[in-house]
Amino acid sequence: MENTQKIARPHFTQPYVEIMDCTLRDGEQTSGVSFLPHEKLMIARKLLGEVNVDRIEVASARVSEGEKDAVRMICHYAESVGKLDRVEVLGFVDGHESIDWIADCGGRVINLLAKGSLKHCTQQLKKTPQEHLKGKLASLENADKKVRELGGEIYYNTHVTNITSSSLRAGGETFSFDAMILATGHSARDTYDELLCGGFTVEAKPFSVGVRAEHLQTDID
Repeated sequence: MENTQKIARPHFTQPYVEIMDCTLRDGEQTSGVSFLPHEKLMIARKLLGEVNVDRIEVASARVSEGEKDAVRMICHYAESVGKLDRVEVLGFVDGHESIDWIADCGGRVINLLAKGSLKHCTQQLKKTPQEHLKGKLASLENADKKVRELGGEIYYNTHVTNITSSSLRAGGETFSFDAMILATGHSARDTYDELLCGGFTVEAKPFSVGVRAEHLQTDID
């Protein structure tokens, strides 16, 4: 097709593996290790700059004031170099508390820790699956509220049509834009068909894989 519009990540000639580094999230994977805020910032600068890692999970929400200072510093730096979308924080099913904590630090991405097994719910959280589900829904509702407070708009159960390089139709309205991100998820064949018919170039999404290496303390020492 001539004069096609590019809507994917930069072109990769080989299969692309996206790497998320969780060095900075203190937890069981770094037992007995903790970083000072300025140390976390130094490591984050290395990871985002020199190493150029795709994503970094920098903390667990609501751990301490020191952790909050570190996340705030990292987010400020990442925003200054145009990489804030790569900084992620682990949040919990706690209503609005994790969401507010991350937003107050300047963060934009939350990895919501939700338990998926009966054993986790009943033995670790001491909740029934129904109680945990209710908590998940409350967290999502609060995320919705936070997006709207920050000036975002959310349209549920809305079919997007007439997609061009500068506008689209949704819910009977026309929306104009300078840039567009489509996070279509699974089974969005109608959207892909419309993009192809509209002259866009559609590329297969690179896959992501997570790797966790554990070492004996004696080996580290």
